[in-house]
Amino acid sequence: MEVRDVFELRKQGRIEEAYEAIRPMYAAHQGHYTTIAMFWTASDMLKLRVSQNRVDEAAKIFQALCRLYPNLDDKDRRGNTAMLRHALRLKHALGEGFSMIDFLSNWGLETLSPGDWTVEKNEERTFPSTAQRLLDYVIYELKQQPTPEMALKTVPILRAALAHDAQDKRHLQLKELVYEIGK
Repeated sequence: MEVRDVFELRKQGRIEEAYEAIRPMYAAHQGHYTTIAMFWTASDMLKLRVSQNRVDEAAKIFQALCRLYPNLDDKDRRGNTAMLRHALRLKHALGEGFSMIDFLSNWGLETLSPGDWTVEKNEERTFPSTAQRLLDYVIYELKQQPTPEMALKTVPILRAALAHDAQDKRHLQLKELVYEIGK
């Protein structure tokens, strides 16, 4: 089997087969194409495991993706956006078992692409951007644990958010919350 066969399995929706096929290939050779195939196939598996409510397995795959991502050629930032959305999936699935503040403290909000900050719309409705949803969880977690230590952890996140848009209501809400806790 070759990498192109793995992509064909993915295209056919045979996610688990694709994942099992790419794992030994990637273990033997972490080249450009095997890395791409491993990343996207593991991303598919994470989504599948979350949909199956097998969130512990999804969390392990997420950790593996966090280790894999730095080796991924991600010039178009699609992989980064996928990682942010995986973090949102896990936060939703695991609740208190996943810290968005810890994730973003390590990952960095400055890694967001312009598309991650863009509000999504369709004919019927407007959806919050990926960045807005991430910040909503940061605000929620900080309200749950309003300690100076937690507020300090959010300062780099706040800085990046304000650098993007200093007038956004979520950014200002987070700023106000951090300052209130820091008094």
